Amino acid sequence: MSVRETIEKRRSVRQYDPHYKISPETLATLIEGASKSPNGNNIQATRYLVIDEPYLKNLLLPIAFNQQQVIEASVLIVILGDYQAFEKENIIMIHEDEFQKGYFDASEII
Repeated sequence: MSVRETIEKRRSVRQYDPHYKISPETLATLIEGASKSPNGNNIQATRYLVIDEPYLKNLLLPIAFNQQQVIEASVLIVILGDYQAFEKENIIMIHEDEFQKGYFDASEII
């Protein structure tokens, strides 16, 4: 199936098997893939908070407008944005680190 077909056929899932448990390895692979998606200046301005404790999921239920999939899902992944990631000092530090690791050389600096 092409990427376009996949996008066009995607559907929102509202019901989960409450007995199914996603493996930590699968979860780590999914988060790793998501964390490598393209973004401005290659700044990974997101953090992923994995919630699998029933008590914590129940605490989040009212915030999620009482949607039952919050407590039925094997895990919740809360994506947090880092508002300070795009501050000039942070961008300079990230680019310096990339330069030191050899991701680009001086000829690519504008």
